[in-house]
Amino acid sequence: MMKVRNASPIKQCLFTLLILIFFGIGLLSCSSITVHNENTDHLSSAPTTLPDYDDWEQSALAEGKYARSDFCPTSFSYQYRSLGLLTVAIGNNISEAAEVDEIFYKIFQQYNQLISSSPAAFQIPITIFVIPDSTIENCVSNNTTVFTSPGRLDAIALTENIIGASTGISEYWVKVGLAYIASGEEVDYQVLKNWYQQTEDLDILGLFIARFMTDWVSQEEVNIARMTAASLVEYCSVNENIPIESVGGEFNNDLRNRWLSSLGVQRSVDYVYDGFYKSFQFSQNEDCSIVAQSEVVYFCLNKLEEQPYFDEVGDAEDLIYRAYTGYQVLTDYLTTNAPSIDHLTIPDGRITIEVTRLDVLLGYTEGNTIRIQNSAVLFDVLHEIVHTYKWNRELLFTNDNLLLAEGFAEYLGKLLPIYEQSIKKAIWEDINGRESNPGISYWYFLDKEQLGTAKEWYLQQGGIMENEDSIDPRLFTDAIAYATMYRNAYGGSMGLPIDEKYERLSPNFNLSEMDGLELNYTQAASYVAWLCDTYSLDAVMAKYVNNDERTALEGKDFEELKLEWMTDLQTKGAGIHIPDSP
Repeated sequence: MMKVRNASPIKQCLFTLLILIFFGIGLLSCSSITVHNENTDHLSSAPTTLPDYDDWEQSALAEGKYARSDFCPTSFSYQYRSLGLLTVAIGNNISEAAEVDEIFYKIFQQYNQLISSSPAAFQIPITIFVIPDSTIENCVSNNTTVFTSPGRLDAIALTENIIGASTGISEYWVKVGLAYIASGEEVDYQVLKNWYQQTEDLDILGLFIARFMTDWVSQEEVNIARMTAASLVEYCSVNENIPIESVGGEFNNDLRNRWLSSLGVQRSVDYVYDGFYKSFQFSQNEDCSIVAQSEVVYFCLNKLEEQPYFDEVGDAEDLIYRAYTGYQVLTDYLTTNAPSIDHLTIPDGRITIEVTRLDVLLGYTEGNTIRIQNSAVLFDVLHEIVHTYKWNRELLFTNDNLLLAEGFAEYLGKLLPIYEQSIKKAIWEDINGRESNPGISYWYFLDKEQLGTAKEWYLQQGGIMENEDSIDPRLFTDAIAYATMYRNAYGGSMGLPIDEKYERLSPNFNLSEMDGLELNYTQAASYVAWLCDTYSLDAVMAKYVNNDERTALEGKDFEELKLEWMTDLQTKGAGIHIPDSP
């Protein structure tokens, strides 16, 4: 345990706080708050006075039944005891009676200790369910319901969940800080000062949930994060006069920097995700190190060791941010610019994104589930999100038009300026070359001649390539399409012909009646972008999704449109030799 020379200001005020609590002055004027759902209808509203929870044996033992829910997909019978604000329900499949009594004893005793030591007042009735293994059962604590197991009664996670449920505080790092204080641990401010004066990772002050998990960071970093959380809760409450229950909502970079200054750290931090995670719920289950979910997008994330684009906490934050905000702006963009398919824009159910190792290509979408290779996380997640739209799936499997489905996924998911265009990194790497791929680009699989032609065409159209930020992905996509017009850019991760991918991914997929599959994905993106520029996004959607016969595209087949597109590229590139041109 790390010690501090001076007692915490919160602890100095604790005796006064306890007097107020036990005399019922304002702090515990509880309203009628019902706990859990139909599974716990035996619970009542919060009492006006608090009992001694060490007297739990005086409570009646009763039976109940838990029905499956979104937070615990199993049902079980249980026996429970209720006392004051707390109900403890123990699954009947925990067999030994003596063990059951010991569990009741430990939880009521722990709760009694926490209610007297937590800086935040316990005002909300809660239920703690004890089942054989909450991880295997995939039961997740939520709102006023806490799940645990006999082997996790001493875990700090249980303390954090009890405090969060009892106080109504949902911000994870605030719960961690309160649990640190309530458990009797003290912050070593000198250690914190030394750490933050020297660390290269000041984003730790964002206190994303992975900062408290040893499968994402080292044990030393977990200790730093927990002490940081406790110190920040204390600082905001005492020095900034922010009520503890409001700390999570009012925390920002200005507060972080004032706290650093109070430690004597002469640095500042600029964390970019403030306010973003409020709408998400975070948890852990058997298959996912981090589960982050909002109303629409569900993330299942695991750290993948020694991988270039997904082995740090910052990568997880970046993925969640880009995927979620990208989905939002894409949906708004489609709703505004393609009203003819407005009814097909909202996905059927929640989108699930799993980052994992795959044996096939970069990733794929199956229904509303996206499975994506770690190396593709940076570039392809919005491409796959486009595949979750109902209209895109209908192009894939109803209208038999893979070219449009994949072309739209590339165009909408990578080339629009409405989100961070991470594809700039891939283009920049190909422009400058990689030591591991001399003479050929890695991402677009362009040989030296093709790459030279693409650069020349791009610059002739006014493109800039002074640095990565200056790259115009849409324009360079057209440049690649021009340079590979007579020879497929075959084999690279972004230069794979559409038919080749689907022959590998779905050998039984019938490709015989589909046009344009000789194009690679980059060519398909250029073609679809040209269609939308020439005929409008809404007209293209009306024609190919709604089968509207009244658009300007009516009567034009793929070969005719392809010729128009190629002619447009050639007109812009007049005088520039195209490799392998006849």
